[in-house]
Amino acid sequence: MGKVVTQHELISSYLQLLNKGASANTIGMYADYMVSYSKATHNIREHGDIVTHPRTAAPITNPYLAVRDSSVKMMRTLRLQTGKLTASPLYAVVVAPTPGAAEICVGIPGDTEADARAEASTHFIRGRIVSVTVPS
Repeated sequence: MGKVVTQHELISSYLQLLNKGASANTIGMYADYMVSYSKATHNIREHGDIVTHPRTAAPITNPYLAVRDSSVKMMRTLRLQTGKLTASPLYAVVVAPTPGAAEICVGIPGDTEADARAEASTHFIRGRIVSVTVPS
């Protein structure tokens, strides 16, 4: 069984494709904020802006709104090219970047597997797409 690849790793690999001169620290921080943003957005979509307080049952503002807003603010300060990156999970695409090169796993955005495959082809023109794994 292969290594489990996290969304953080997939986001980082996609950002590295788009931001060749960016430091690993900057890309890592952006990926951290993107993961927080994605989780917060998912919670807000699932539970709404107003939720019930767990102890008092009083209506309160969803605490994930602050997490989402803070993440957006921090991502804007890092100023990286983000391409087609959204709150949706990335596909794990295994690519042989050039003939004879070792295979690498890269996060690629897309609404469908075919979209992710097509997007990967634009970044690895001479490469071969080995597999595409649907995000869980």
